[in-house]
Amino acid sequence: MRRPWADTLLMALLLPLFAACLALHVREARRTGLAQPPVFATGRGADAYPVVGGVRLERGADWSGLVLGDRLIRVGDTDLRGKGYIGFDAYALHEAGTRGSAPLVIERDGERHAMTLAMQRQQLPWYRVPFMLSFVLVATLVLLRSPGSATARVLFAGFVAFACVETPFYGGPPLQTYAYGALFHGVGPLAVGLLLAFFARLPAEVPRERRASPWWGLAGALFAVVRIPYFFDWPVPALVAPAAVLVCDVGFLVLGVALVGWNVAHAEPIGRRRVRWVLVGAAFGIAPMAVTLSLQSLLEPATYHRLFQYSAIGAVFLPLGLAVSITRANLLDIDRLLSATTAYSVAVGAAVAAALAVVPPLGRAAAAASGLDPRSAQTLVALAVAAVAVPIGRRLRPVVEGVFFPERAVVERGFRQLLRDLSECGGADELLELARARIESLLGLRSCAVYEPDGDAFAVRGRPDAPRLRRDGALVRLLERDSVPVRSARAALAAGEREALAGAPILVPVRAGKDLAALLALGAKRSGDVFPSAELTLLGALAEKASAELGRLRDRAALASERERAAALQQLTDEAQAANRAKSRFLAAASHDLRQPLHALGLFVDRLSDHVAGDVGRALAEQVQATTRALRDQLDALLDLSRLDAGGVEPDVRAFAIGPELARLAAETSAAAREKGLGFRFEPADAVVASDPILLARVLQNLLANAVRYTNAGSVALRARRDGARLWIEVADTGPGIPADRQREIFSEFYRLDPRAGDGGLGLGLAIVDRTARLLGHAVQLDSAPGRGSVFRVALPLAAAGTDTTESRAPGAAAGLAGRRVLVVEDEPAVLEAMRGLLESWGCRVTPARSVAAATDALSPGAAPPDLIIADYRLGDAETGIDAIERIRRATGVDVPAVLVSGESGRDSLVAIRASGLRHLAKPVPPARLRALLAELLRRPGAGAPH
Repeated sequence: MRRPWADTLLMALLLPLFAACLALHVREARRTGLAQPPVFATGRGADAYPVVGGVRLERGADWSGLVLGDRLIRVGDTDLRGKGYIGFDAYALHEAGTRGSAPLVIERDGERHAMTLAMQRQQLPWYRVPFMLSFVLVATLVLLRSPGSATARVLFAGFVAFACVETPFYGGPPLQTYAYGALFHGVGPLAVGLLLAFFARLPAEVPRERRASPWWGLAGALFAVVRIPYFFDWPVPALVAPAAVLVCDVGFLVLGVALVGWNVAHAEPIGRRRVRWVLVGAAFGIAPMAVTLSLQSLLEPATYHRLFQYSAIGAVFLPLGLAVSITRANLLDIDRLLSATTAYSVAVGAAVAAALAVVPPLGRAAAAASGLDPRSAQTLVALAVAAVAVPIGRRLRPVVEGVFFPERAVVERGFRQLLRDLSECGGADELLELARARIESLLGLRSCAVYEPDGDAFAVRGRPDAPRLRRDGALVRLLERDSVPVRSARAALAAGEREALAGAPILVPVRAGKDLAALLALGAKRSGDVFPSAELTLLGALAEKASAELGRLRDRAALASERERAAALQQLTDEAQAANRAKSRFLAAASHDLRQPLHALGLFVDRLSDHVAGDVGRALAEQVQATTRALRDQLDALLDLSRLDAGGVEPDVRAFAIGPELARLAAETSAAAREKGLGFRFEPADAVVASDPILLARVLQNLLANAVRYTNAGSVALRARRDGARLWIEVADTGPGIPADRQREIFSEFYRLDPRAGDGGLGLGLAIVDRTARLLGHAVQLDSAPGRGSVFRVALPLAAAGTDTTESRAPGAAAGLAGRRVLVVEDEPAVLEAMRGLLESWGCRVTPARSVAAATDALSPGAAPPDLIIADYRLGDAETGIDAIERIRRATGVDVPAVLVSGESGRDSLVAIRASGLRHLAKPVPPARLRALLAELLRRPGAGAPH
């Protein structure tokens, strides 16, 4: 909170003034013991000499040889004509200096006499220091803790002004005494008026119409009427002056007590309790001086003089009573912490003040015993007493606390135990109920209610019919912003909120994270006492601890719930993954059985086309072939995707020349493009790349097939270009193009850009491209826009030149199959019959076998080995085509060229096929692919001629 400028200005003006007065006071207390002339003078005009007006009231009856009416002519070398009351004191003290006496010339009965005027030192020159510091300390703390308070300003100004006036520094140069006289007679009335105005404000709990008027502070003007004439040498009867001063001083004390007493008599009970300690402090501060003044006529002057100074030490109880009222009864409604250390400091100050009373006699005794200068000895004794006061103060602290704050220790211990017990709570309800019950017991409350969220309001626990606090109300919004206890009387509450709180004076918010989780509404105390700042501090600590524990409990509950949700989600995920794996395993396991009839169908249809005559028959055969190819492509795509999902594809990355593979793909695609009336452009490349030839071919086949399928006019292109250490293979078309917002979706399975198009596809081609490319580590890019066609790019790493590990393949089907002996091992009769018919249509001589044993038995002893072997991977009796090929080769002693045909997509089967090193075709096998591969194998070195 920014401090008001008025508070800052008051402190800037008065605190430096008090510091200067205190410094000069200490100097004179050490230098002269604050000695004064034994009498005061009254002036007779600007050209007249002052006369003795009377003895100083606090000095007793010691006139030091002077009598009433003596004219004061000269002190030292200074003529006193026109000097008056203040001038006589100033020049007499200056002339006396540290000697304590000054030569004086007087005139009595018309005759002049020379004499020595002895200054009277105070018995306790230091006694004002501690209790004036206490006044200023308490006033400053009140102003700092109550910024912007008019009452705090009046208190501060009155206490500090009073401390300045009551910290005398007469002595030294005459100007210094004149300055103190001006301060005393000028600021004194202001201090008195401010203190009276402050007393008229206590306590605050008084009805306005019955409160004492603050205009009683103007009575301070009477002080000016009585005091100021001395400063300006106005004619005041000398014999009346002491009595007038006494009546004035006592009258102000009585008026202050009367103002407070009037207010207390008409105050509410809580107000009377608030000012109780102020009245106690005033009684202890005023009573000793009042008693001493009443005994003046009964005491010897010296005794009275000493006793009066001792009694003045009691004034320290005035700020002490105020400090205790602030810390114990929350006087002035200081809601920020005004530590009890203030009371301790004032109490210790009183003890130090009492100790300082013995400093002068102890100093004189020390000087006599040690031979030191009296002032030096007194300074050393004062320092020793101050040093002893520190440990004494520490030991007095628990005693003072026990006297002034007897219940505070009990409350603090109870709150500390409560904070520990909150950590043991197992739930939010238990925590809030423990806090409610314990606070009600510790503070002696009439009630303590817990408000908890209930829909759009906060409701009292266990009282559904009680008034509710709306969430959008002023009170809840205030507590959501502030996390410290709030006095409900200071909050801008609506009528409904006041009714809902039922007069609860203290509200303690409890949070869980950033949310307001509950509200403790503390009712009034059974004793009627207020809530002091110390208890608000304890309640603030309780709010923080309860909020932290409630947040911890909520986090623990949320964590447990999150773990349950995570476990349920994990279970669902595991079930989904298990189902997905089961699906993939099913498709992988069933692929052989699914491919077998389709493989046989493709072989039969291809053979049938050679035996159909007539246009209608040929057209029908072509439609059956097209339908078979579409079915084969769809099944291949579905099973390929299942193999990728099942992890059954292991890439065999190696270096090979990309040129022949691209040429083969170009040859196959150009024929399909021509059938659809599309142009086809091929830009070959001579490069060695690192990839899996079979998987890469599958990627490019899918891209080319899509390009042909979705392009209705224009052309399709296959080209390659180098880019540093990479070779980009591009498949471009002039099709409809793909919108930018759908270019990521087209790589999802079963996604088709136009589902209404009857192209026969399942939407798996690009999903296979994406997953296969990621498996190979090849980047795939797409550049497309509606109406501009599409360009798919695949990035291949270039391998070092001369590292090609593949054999060259010629595009298309080669001739030379006529007359070749082919051994076909297939356990499925229909597939075996279809394969034999197809091969025989190509001019081959086929030896069929349904098992490994039948294949070896078919080999005539001494006869030439077969030119080719075509073996299905899965045979009966847990045998495989790999076993058949190996046994035939061992039986013939010849490394017969062989082709392994399989409908498998399982991981183990594919790994075994790849490890065998055999050429492999996946069912259903396109006849053209089979014919091309057989021709390629027969061209290998070592392959035999036709038999």
